[in-house]
Amino acid sequence: MAVGVQEVIGCGGVMVEPGDVVVTDGNGVAVIPRHLADAVAEKGIEQEEVEVWIKAQIERGAKLSGLYPPTDEVMARWKRERG
Repeated sequence: MAVGVQEVIGCGGVMVEPGDVVVTDGNGVAVIPRHLADAVAEKGIEQEEVEVWIKAQIERGAKLSGLYPPTDEVMARWKRERG
């Protein structure tokens, strides 16, 4: 039974406000404040592209060590090579 609607709550030690984005998967829950949602989505797209590129490098024989997690040098190389 809902006690309130469109109210600020605390959940797992995190403040959740109406309009925040809540994302879940088998590993946990993330709460993204609504004013950061667009920036987080853009960074998520970039992260996915970088990880696809890293996977391709590994499939070509590169070692995971030094590629992941991506360092500033790896990110610079990715940016150069993606065109």
